[in-house]
Amino acid sequence: MKALGRIYVDVVLCHSADGNKRPITVKWTDGSMYNIDAVGDVKQTVSPSGGCGLRYPVVIGGKQTYLFEDLYESKWFVEPKAKKRRHAD
Repeated sequence: MKALGRIYVDVVLCHSADGNKRPITVKWTDGSMYNIDAVGDVKQTVSPSGGCGLRYPVVIGGKQTYLFEDLYESKWFVEPKAKKRRHAD
């Protein structure tokens, strides 16, 4: 499901005894599952696509991206990557 430049995804979380949560797997819209190799410092921020939530810097398959948790809607999403433009020669 897409909305506001968002791609909503399913996320498998690990909840620790101290109340923290860590995303460990992302399920893409086509059903593909991707393990999260690393999670950076979580930061509360405004998403470029709108809304306020938590931004998780994650590494998936050796590439860094951001996973967002929308606190208002209780949904997880990623933002689509901008397509690179070709320069005219």
